[in-house]
Formats: sequence, C-alpha cells, structure tokens
Amino acid sequence: MKVNWTLRYERSVTAFLYSIRGTEKAAKLSEAIKAFQYKDDPTEGCIIVEERPARYEFEAAGHWVGIRVLVDDKTVSALYITIEG
Repeated sequence: MKVNWTLRYERSVTAFLYSIRGTEKAAKLSEAIKAFQYKDDPTEGCIIVEERPARYEFEAAGHWVGIRVLVDDKTVSALYITIEG
C-alpha cells in the first residue's frame, strides 16, 4: 500500500492510546487512525466540524476521533479521542 498522507498524533491521543494499550479497543482505534495514511481522500466518511476549518470527526470503537486535514502539507493530525465511549 502506498502512503498518501503524513500522520501526526497530538499528545493527548498518544496518552489515551497508551493508557488502554493491549486492549481490543486500543487496536481498533489505532488501526482506524492509521488507515488515514492510505486514503486518497482522508475526509471520506467523516463528519465536518463546521465551526473549525479543516476539522473532521469519525467514530471508531465507540469513541469520536477528531482529525485535522492539511491538504497543502498532505498531513492528517489526530487531535482528540473522546474519553467516554
């Protein structure tokens, strides 16, 4: 598979994934986020966050994950994961 996008994680996302490491939920969330690297259009299947430019959300493993897509840089940043889920 060809990597189309650079993927970045905010500290809070890394910390949350680390706190649940070794669980099925952590694996599903990580897999869902990493999949953005390979998409032609990373916004496909996401909900637009109207009040924030270039921000989108998607559901994975019972959590909402917020991402920022910077087309010029070909970068997708995982910004947050909702804790309740």
